[in-house]
Amino acid sequence: MAVVRGSGVALARRAWVVANPDTPRWRHFRAVADEIGWSVELVEWAEVLRVKGDVASLLPADAEGWLRLDSFGKLLSISHALAALGGADATAPHDHGQIVPISQLQRGWEQILWCMGASLGQRERVRCWNPLPAVAAMFDKCVTRSHLAAAQIRHPLGLPDDEADLQTRLRCVRDRGWPAVYVKARFGWSGCGLVRLSTDRGLTTMLQRDGRFFNTRRLRVQPLEELMPALRYLQAHGASWECAVPLARHQGQPFDVRMVVVGQRVVATVGRCAPVPITNLHLGGRRLTEGEVRRHLPDRSWHDARAMAVAAARALGARTAGVDVAFDRFSARPFVLEVNAFGDFFPGWKDASGVSVHHHVLRAMGDRLLNTAADTLGAIV
Repeated sequence: MAVVRGSGVALARRAWVVANPDTPRWRHFRAVADEIGWSVELVEWAEVLRVKGDVASLLPADAEGWLRLDSFGKLLSISHALAALGGADATAPHDHGQIVPISQLQRGWEQILWCMGASLGQRERVRCWNPLPAVAAMFDKCVTRSHLAAAQIRHPLGLPDDEADLQTRLRCVRDRGWPAVYVKARFGWSGCGLVRLSTDRGLTTMLQRDGRFFNTRRLRVQPLEELMPALRYLQAHGASWECAVPLARHQGQPFDVRMVVVGQRVVATVGRCAPVPITNLHLGGRRLTEGEVRRHLPDRSWHDARAMAVAAARALGARTAGVDVAFDRFSARPFVLEVNAFGDFFPGWKDASGVSVHHHVLRAMGDRLLNTAADTLGAIV
């Protein structure tokens, strides 16, 4: 077994990854681990759900090392199972692309995370790389916003997280004079359940058909009255309302930046540019290099953004996070938009030295083991 040695104490370079099999994310992480001498094993999300979150029962009795959680989103059966755990009707018909009941999915997800934490409480030698409370917080946009506010990290203005009805919220947006607002599924990700609303029309990733809502990669502009059913759906399942930051431009198109924080430092920056102010790469955005982004920004804004990304990950308690940062088109001031628990994978991306993000993650895991070994020796002495 591969070990890391520090101050005479040896700890296993070993990790278990909770992921879906045969996904690019898992295959890449395993390949990088093999390359640098780590032992990593897969724990399937389907198995975690089968044992109702008792993840310790899926690990060897002598397990020692890190547990890493990876995305479950590409396997719809997992999303459906989580939603059913959260109270959704498991027998209801569900067509391809249909949005899984968002609030029930989140309840199921939080329940599984709680059960995993309780299970791992009996395994002192297995630790979560991203603490489970941090993962839960990053999945809730309103909780994330409250953490950012408490840490005094600049982020878009938002409406209060209360029980106000849809008409009240629309009136609040008008009263505040916001020219545009993002209405997002509070518990959504990857642009699922998203409307960018301006005065009388909006841009959305949602498609209504026969009274049901579907995700679509073909962004559509619709008048406000046609968007009302989607807004009601989001409001019923919990919605985050945020004032839209006017995005800085590259070649006339809006852009933002994903900054990947690993172990209290930014290890990767990926710009995202699109013809419309929804820049997700899978929705038609394209990557920008760090150089392409920086040519539009003062050095101070760039360095402030990197510091804010690290502070945002720290505020959420995350060792790894994908922090989305926008730059105001007129002032270049950075704003933290979101903090993503599974935002550390960009296929093909490597830094100037040829190192991928997963290399950086595994190195940080090893560094943490060395620190633990030194602390252990110090306690003995």
